[in-house]
Amino acid sequence: QSTWGLTLPAQKTLSAMDGRKGALFALSICLIAQGLSLQQLFSYAGFLVMHFGMADRDTAGYFAGNIASSFMIARTISSYPMGLLSDWWGRKPVLYISCVCMVVTSIGFGLSTTYTMALWFRFFLGFFNAVVVVAKTMASELGTNKDEASSMAVVIASWNISLLLAPACGGLLYGHGPFDLPETHPHFLPNLVSAVVAALGFILVCMLVPETSRRRIRLPWFRMSETNKSEISSLTENPETIPEDSQDHPFMRNWEMWMVTFLYFMFSMIMIAFDELYNLWAIATREGGGLGWGTFELGLSLSITGFVIVGFTMFVYPILATRIGHTNAVISTSLLITPFLVVFPFISLLPNNTWIWAAVLICNSIIKAASSVCFTSLAILLNRSVHPTLRGRANGLSMTVASLAKAIGPAVSAPLFAYSLNGYHAPWFVFVVCGILMVLMATVGLASKSFRKLAVPVKVVVDTPT
Repeated sequence: QSTWGLTLPAQKTLSAMDGRKGALFALSICLIAQGLSLQQLFSYAGFLVMHFGMADRDTAGYFAGNIASSFMIARTISSYPMGLLSDWWGRKPVLYISCVCMVVTSIGFGLSTTYTMALWFRFFLGFFNAVVVVAKTMASELGTNKDEASSMAVVIASWNISLLLAPACGGLLYGHGPFDLPETHPHFLPNLVSAVVAALGFILVCMLVPETSRRRIRLPWFRMSETNKSEISSLTENPETIPEDSQDHPFMRNWEMWMVTFLYFMFSMIMIAFDELYNLWAIATREGGGLGWGTFELGLSLSITGFVIVGFTMFVYPILATRIGHTNAVISTSLLITPFLVVFPFISLLPNNTWIWAAVLICNSIIKAASSVCFTSLAILLNRSVHPTLRGRANGLSMTVASLAKAIGPAVSAPLFAYSLNGYHAPWFVFVVCGILMVLMATVGLASKSFRKLAVPVKVVVDTPT
């Protein structure tokens, strides 16, 4: 079979045995910590480059994209090995490494005094960070098939909450702090907040998160109660439930997985490019085609959009996914986003600030809500495309290509936007390119038979042991 689900015994599930809600809460804190570490930079990246003396307002894009891309370059290198490690060593050890990494590198980045130093700390933040890989993997392992959509919705909603908090954290806290920090390290305070949340996530993982790796729970030094042994035996001793992945389910020839990974690559590249473009376009001068905003206006606009995304993901997405299905959700949301990407830079031509604010908030809310649906559906489809014993490496591989996409996006879009802004006074050009790429992605998904196969998962049922 090409798609996989896993139904645990009706009376003894991982949801009841290990406290699914507590585990999801701990994972949510870890995801918020990573989101803060990653996303808050976008609120002040241009100003940080100017603080380092590298550029002015209209040329900051040449250097700001490199800081954002360094995280993704590192994650491109490490995501697959970290996912493989989570399959063999366990999910929790990888979460421990990721949380400690976020604490150390966030503080180090906040204390950076040069452009090069900031680049290196962002690189190490991405290299040892696999929170998203493990969280998406565990979303399909905490509970039964019926819990999968709600668990993944919590994971994505947690990330969206970080999108809500990160702009406020970065935009409102940048340039503030005691003593002489606003002058010497204006970016320290928001990064200190990220470090504190990551430390809290580490503590909660220790207390609330169970180990769900099926290879890890079979290691002889892993201590289990008799109840756990009985349930794990029902999973591991049934050859129809967990066959040998290396023989029966060749990982690298799974075309459904590769198609989902490709679509995830395309969508990630487009959306991270849009995030970078939006911030650079907002701080660019009105004469150059931007809005001339500061960190407060930028942070406020992103925070308001974040409220919309969180509410949409928690309350609308489950109903929407049930009605249209995950494959249709990916294609339809991609097409929905396209016209809003194209018209976005022309908002600066509106006659007054009221119209500008209304248009920015409406367009950005629609784009972000639709992107949340697409990312959530792709994550569920990826877990469906592989056997449960391969989910860690599958999510690691997808994160590798997505990180590569997210490294390419800012590195290409930011300098191209700066060039089009200063050379041709055409800030709309890069936005149009993003719209064209989005249509291309939707067309590939619509034409792919491998992608359409994932519409309905194949359930592998395990009988309740007597």
